[in-house]
Amino acid sequence: MGPPWQKTDLSFYLLSEDHPGATTSEGRRTLPVVGVSGSGEAARSALKRRPLEHPYAIPPFLGAQGLWLIQVGQAAPLGYVKSRTVRGGYVFDVYAHCRDDDGRRHWVHTATSFNSAVAWAVQHDPEIRALIARSIPEPDVWPPPQ
Repeated sequence: MGPPWQKTDLSFYLLSEDHPGATTSEGRRTLPVVGVSGSGEAARSALKRRPLEHPYAIPPFLGAQGLWLIQVGQAAPLGYVKSRTVRGGYVFDVYAHCRDDDGRRHWVHTATSFNSAVAWAVQHDPEIRALIARSIPEPDVWPPPQ
């Protein structure tokens, strides 16, 4: 079983209709206002960082960060890498490209770097493909609808 925050679809990237910042009192759609306090140096530093890239990791759209499909060449996808914050840093969880009997993705590994996560999945291709073969096929399309 994967981490408790594991989602079964890609909808966690969308602003839900019941989010308090989703609509105004007049019913117009809006996004929550996020301010920057201080000099803004932390924001500038984050924006200067190069996006994470790997030849076998495909983001849902160019420049996107946080979720990648792992696919080697023309072979069927192996799975996904999803980043999450932990104690001021990031870890990268690897999921197989399939679902369990409850409809959740199989969590297979956590790495401390993006490249390590993708490399681990590629190195464990036979084991992941065996898991995929005995599981429910992945129903979500890639890239997810925008």
